Amino acid sequence: MNKLTSCRYHWTLIAMLISLFLLFLIHSTLSFFILFCLSLIRIIKCDNKAVIILAVFFLLLVFVRHRFLENKLQEQLSMLNDQEKIEATITINPNQIQQSENTFYGEVFLIIENDTTFPVTVTYWNEEALQENLPDLTLSSYRLEIEGEIKQVEPNRNFDLFNYQSYLKRKGIAWGVEVKKIKKISLNQSNLINHPLVLLANVRARLTHYIRKCGQIPLVSIHNKLLYNLNSTVYQDYKQAFMTLGILHFFSISGFHVNYLRRVLNTILLRIGISPLVSKKINFILLTFFAWLVAWPIGVIRSMSVIIINDLRKRFDWPLSSLDVLSVIYITLLIINPFNIKSLAFLLSFIMSYLIYFYQGSIVDSLSTTWQEKSELTLFCFLFSWPLLLSSTYTINFLQLAVVLLFTPIFERWILPSMFSFSILLYVSQYYPALLKFITYLSNVFQRMWEFLSLHSVIESGTILLGNGSFFLPIFLFGIAIIWFYYLKSNPKLAWQSLIIGYSIGILFYPYLDPRERIIVLDVGQGDALLYKKAFSKEAWLVDTGGKMASYQEKNKLDTQFALKNVIPALKSQGIASLEGVIITHPDIDHLGNLITLIQEIEIKHLYYSKFTKESAIWQTMANKIPNQTQHHILNPGTKVRVGGNQIEIICLDMPASLKDDFSNASSLITSFVIDDKKFLNMADLPIELEKSLLQVFSSEKIDVLKIGHHGSKTSTSEDLLDQLQPELALISSGKDNPYNHPHSETIEKLEKRHLNYLDTQDVGAIEISYLPFYGWSIRTAINKENLNIQIRNSNLLS
Repeated sequence: MNKLTSCRYHWTLIAMLISLFLLFLIHSTLSFFILFCLSLIRIIKCDNKAVIILAVFFLLLVFVRHRFLENKLQEQLSMLNDQEKIEATITINPNQIQQSENTFYGEVFLIIENDTTFPVTVTYWNEEALQENLPDLTLSSYRLEIEGEIKQVEPNRNFDLFNYQSYLKRKGIAWGVEVKKIKKISLNQSNLINHPLVLLANVRARLTHYIRKCGQIPLVSIHNKLLYNLNSTVYQDYKQAFMTLGILHFFSISGFHVNYLRRVLNTILLRIGISPLVSKKINFILLTFFAWLVAWPIGVIRSMSVIIINDLRKRFDWPLSSLDVLSVIYITLLIINPFNIKSLAFLLSFIMSYLIYFYQGSIVDSLSTTWQEKSELTLFCFLFSWPLLLSSTYTINFLQLAVVLLFTPIFERWILPSMFSFSILLYVSQYYPALLKFITYLSNVFQRMWEFLSLHSVIESGTILLGNGSFFLPIFLFGIAIIWFYYLKSNPKLAWQSLIIGYSIGILFYPYLDPRERIIVLDVGQGDALLYKKAFSKEAWLVDTGGKMASYQEKNKLDTQFALKNVIPALKSQGIASLEGVIITHPDIDHLGNLITLIQEIEIKHLYYSKFTKESAIWQTMANKIPNQTQHHILNPGTKVRVGGNQIEIICLDMPASLKDDFSNASSLITSFVIDDKKFLNMADLPIELEKSLLQVFSSEKIDVLKIGHHGSKTSTSEDLLDQLQPELALISSGKDNPYNHPHSETIEKLEKRHLNYLDTQDVGAIEISYLPFYGWSIRTAINKENLNIQIRNSNLLS
């Protein structure tokens, strides 16, 4: 115990060391390695053998645990093949399934040969599901014998977006199952080992079943998320608005809810005459029940663990400070699951607790009493959470401060008590249906007020888009926050000056400080979208937007939501709030289909397109939806235009009479880019018949990077084109498992015959080629395929 006493106040340092070690282990970047080494040196400088031994012990423990979980995932991956047809059994936890009349999805356990069991995601959709008499899977645990297709969970196909693969990896999930047929359904017969877990899952499902069924009522959906951690499709409609307002964390069950309940329960128990000691025990039992009911989210685990360990610390006189207790819990949870280090919810939960401690000297149940202290603490938390939230929201919004300051006292004093009362009313309504009509009426009133006030739309006007493309901006913003807090008490004037100047530089001037010149072939599925971003500038250009038909039966009808899933988040993640220009190469849906949705989200200053595109039927349906402030530039056949400071050239070739009745591919605009001394050429969907005309334009020029035509189709990319242009690297934009089998084998054979390295978005996702002065060229792909990337690194392009 004396040895542990010497470790007091050092646990936070050990926690920091383990965090940096894990970040380096997962990301393998030089910056995390340097930070880890600095933390290790700091611990050695403590000259405390017990601290050093504990640090080394926990590092080994977390390393072994990390390797164990990685190996476990690899074992899962080795058991099955992607897109393999399977016959297997799945067991369903009713609390982790969403079900409607003809579909269900969620997380289940898959049982294959030799009773090997592991977690997977599952999806099922069938118009004839009602005829199969599917039971209510959200009411009890079931076993389903199924036929289906196994699919590997994919990482992001564009840069810097939410990583669903990483999210599932933290849960030990590597596969998804698409159920094609359900052969047999039966109740899950638990054994002695898992009986308590199955029983508890069924009890929780029954306790929450009615309120989940009522989740289609908007006010109930918000109530369910706020008090019971229950998601619904209706709540998702409000989630983005809550995020914009900066109050989304109030709707994630956290220590705030636990502490509020603890205070209320303690007051009630004491007032009815129960002794403090008995009251404390009852309170703990009820809080444990609540934690189980809401499925133990990370904030609740942290809060409950703090209560337990603090109680034990006082009872047995453990040599731990209250800050040490928080760090011990943090370290323990990282040892249990090292992938927690990549969970934004996990990091924010603990960082906010650390911040409250550093600001107030202890982790207390409520915020400080004076308005100034509340405001400072709120700002303090925002300054440290904003850099982390850039990875998911890409934005900063100062108006959120005012909303949170006003909302916090209302939430604790009025909203939470009202929601608990509403919860009682909701539960009683299952026995008195007339009450449900009253609840629906209240929900309708809430909706009308929500739509009338539309506060989130007002707050959204203050949003500043920064993107998630750089490691240095969050570090810079963290540094500003530390300086502000350090001088806040001793030199307030310097503190506020540092904050204002620092954030002004970070937000207003940061986009102009990026020295990289970049070309990114975005992954928009079976389509084209190429982004060009200038160095030391906010200027960005987009060649084509991608797009998709609503269905193969309706070939001229656009999927207006498709852009929201790929090109728009891909652009916003790079901090692009406006585009200097968009070049539409030709009027195919997979090249311009996303334009109208894109222009509603991101300002487009200039549009460049051909006369052929202007006269096309699809363009006529779009033209009246383009804002008046967007300037149009129409290119006639046989013309060229230079834009982007003469670094971009747009070429509109003459179309031979023999091709004028052909599909619009023959009208494709060709774009070339010059960066440093390298030249890039985008071929759009230009057919072989017109490549000879293009070669006359580039009769004496060599192309360094060629984005080959028509997604690698055999109708483009002739032998003559490759021989004359002699590119060092070829890029292909094609969709995974596309119905056209792009790229065609004939095209790939031409590339391989010339030992020409190539990258295909179908294999590697988005492709970025960037140039940094004094450093040179670099290539990265959204999906890391080492065998391909090693080839590209050896390319002369990077020499």
